[in-house]
Amino acid sequence: MSQDSSAPPLRLWPGLVIIALQWFIRYGIVHINTEWTQFAVLGGLLGGVLLAVWWVFFSRASKLERFIAVPLLILMMIATRPVLDPSVATGMMGLMFFIFSIPLTCLLFVLYVSVARNAPPKMRLAGMVATFLVSCGVWTMVRTDGIDGSARSDFSWRWQATAEQQMMAEMQNATQQTADLTTAEAAEWPGFRGPEGRSSVPGSKLATDWTAAPPKQRWRQPIGPGWSSFAVSGDYFFTQEQREEEEVVACYRLADGEQVWHHGDKTRFWESNAGAGPRSTPTLAGEFVYSQGATGRLNKLAARDGALIWSRDIAVDSGVEPPGWGFSASPLVREDMVITAAAGTVVAYNPADGSKLWQSEKDGNGYHSPQWVHLDGVPQILTLNGYGVVAVSPSNGETLWRFELPGLGIIQPMVLSENELLVSGGSSQPMFRIKVTRDNSGWQVTTVWESRGLKPYFNDIVRHGDHVYGFDGHIMSAINLNDGKRAWKGGRYGHGQCLLLPDQDLLLVLSEKGELALVSATPARFQEVARVPAITGKTWNHPVLIGNLVLVRNAEEAAVYELAQTSGKAAEADPF
Repeated sequence: MSQDSSAPPLRLWPGLVIIALQWFIRYGIVHINTEWTQFAVLGGLLGGVLLAVWWVFFSRASKLERFIAVPLLILMMIATRPVLDPSVATGMMGLMFFIFSIPLTCLLFVLYVSVARNAPPKMRLAGMVATFLVSCGVWTMVRTDGIDGSARSDFSWRWQATAEQQMMAEMQNATQQTADLTTAEAAEWPGFRGPEGRSSVPGSKLATDWTAAPPKQRWRQPIGPGWSSFAVSGDYFFTQEQREEEEVVACYRLADGEQVWHHGDKTRFWESNAGAGPRSTPTLAGEFVYSQGATGRLNKLAARDGALIWSRDIAVDSGVEPPGWGFSASPLVREDMVITAAAGTVVAYNPADGSKLWQSEKDGNGYHSPQWVHLDGVPQILTLNGYGVVAVSPSNGETLWRFELPGLGIIQPMVLSENELLVSGGSSQPMFRIKVTRDNSGWQVTTVWESRGLKPYFNDIVRHGDHVYGFDGHIMSAINLNDGKRAWKGGRYGHGQCLLLPDQDLLLVLSEKGELALVSATPARFQEVARVPAITGKTWNHPVLIGNLVLVRNAEEAAVYELAQTSGKAAEADPF
């Protein structure tokens, strides 16, 4: 059926141009530069606005078609919200529903109008309604497990079993056992980022030709969701995960991955960006393991069998509500104190009975774990929050000094000397080298330099010699500590994590896609030495290396790989 001869033909070319630009900006430019993620999201929404302007004022459609389209779409999207999967409809993803659906709706709309351009206005109007129904209806059939570091969502059909549900089916027959732990010696990897929290493994002697001697999978199995890393002692490792309505601390055998014991608390944390589960890593201290959950449960457990010694609720104790991303600090056990953070507020407990000793002033939200340092000869506890870096006294929690930072307070500070730190707020903000000194007037903090050569998002950094290595967005980068200038940038690993192997001038990288890679930790140039797939799914968790065994996990599965070793003698460890 042909169009009414009295009506002018539709002007389609502006709509086609807008769609092409909208999709390029929304989904193309992040592959050029991940720092343009926010611009990409805004570009997708702006494309919808421009398309509406074209349709209402310049398309030559009938008056009814032009002025009913936008209100009709808005009403349909509002009506769709109640029947969406909760992972798509609530929290940040409630906003992401509009961010993801608008480009698709615009594309389907322009494609339909292109096909039906010669149809009568009433028929086009009916087709418009059908197009909007399809574009909204698609979203009722999917769920999301959150977004990755570049704001790309992980969609799946909502009727498919989740990785957590599949894991729970396999765990039905698990039994409680005891761990034959030797507690006289310190744990090889006591908690988050290893000994002294530096993500450094001196003494490694790994073979680097993974073509001739690839990593050998010792075991690989499902695990509950969560962003915890590992604590390791002997043949046992400890981690945290979500199992339906229980937040779990679990002990596994390193040799075969078999669960030894688990302790569960009846609580579940979920948010739409990162999904379900705890965000912290348990800490081993002597014969005990300390854990903090995303809703604020702080536990002291017997490392041997998971028996509960005491438990506290840091949200209640501190008067701080969990932020949108949950409580994320890993406990710090030091000098007769268990120290943790309720977002940006530091809280200290007596390890013997869990009684509260003190808390710092409430100072905004953060994702950071408390860190024990000595600056200018004075012990202090560092934390990051929405303000920046804050140092408090271990004796009473009083603030010693503060340094304002842009960002959300994610990246662990790096101690460079007795009075210098390297700090960043994360969220792709610059690095700052600061100097902290004390005189008769009190503490003084000055900036030595600021660098945009390395802008980590939520990915911690490592130091080797006079250079620092880490993720600049989703690309590895190295900067010179003397002036902050970039030495090199290269290699796309998503928003992953890395360990330093100082004796071999290497970085062991775990990519956001679950790949293991070796990257040269030298300032001359970027060089990838090896790369292999390890686990599947979005991977933000810090890896651990014990001898030649590398432990990796994400929110879906965990694995241990055995790396071939060289017979040569390792070089002397880097003093830093």
